[in-house]
Amino acid sequence: MGKFVVVSGLPASGKSTLIKALKEKYNIVIVPEHNEWVNNNFPKKPENKQEKIEKQKFFLNLDVARYNWAMEHLNDADVVLSDTDFTSPLAHNYAERWQAGAFDIYAELVEEYASCLKSGKLGLADKYIYLDVSLDMRLNRRKEDFETTERKRNDLFFTPPFPQNMRHFYYHLMKDESERKSLPAVWYDNYKIMIEALAIPNRKFHINSNSYSS
Repeated sequence: MGKFVVVSGLPASGKSTLIKALKEKYNIVIVPEHNEWVNNNFPKKPENKQEKIEKQKFFLNLDVARYNWAMEHLNDADVVLSDTDFTSPLAHNYAERWQAGAFDIYAELVEEYASCLKSGKLGLADKYIYLDVSLDMRLNRRKEDFETTERKRNDLFFTPPFPQNMRHFYYHLMKDESERKSLPAVWYDNYKIMIEALAIPNRKFHINSNSYSS
């Protein structure tokens, strides 16, 4: 049976680039990205707290569906790799709570996701990879992406203090130096370092509780 691995990081940190590079090198199955899953048919921007709650239910259901898809494909490859998981909307709402005012639903969201984890509707990955990329690098990557693909990215993720707050959430969950670390994670400065670290001679991609090895 394969392992479930999640690549996390802020937009334009190189998650998709890393996943594509790993796909070419190792026996990996990739969970379809959110926009592929719903054909870019996302809920509109909420105008009140109730609409925001409904929007988050949409993403919760999507997270559950993607997690179940990953579990169903664990026998198809050494690794099932996903671009983010349920930690992403939690990080987003954590980062937004200081700006959301009456729209703040972070506490309710934590309770809902915790319930899903306890019931087994959701589960943790075997390993998380976090790509910690500077704001300047991310801004450059966003510009390059737009020039080549016209892909637009929400300004919110590139406008302080939101990105710093979002990184703060991941830091506490995944960084070794954090006293609150609670997820099996490795933290990399950027995707290039990650690719170099995974330059294993054979085409197998194995994972244990501490590291990646051949």
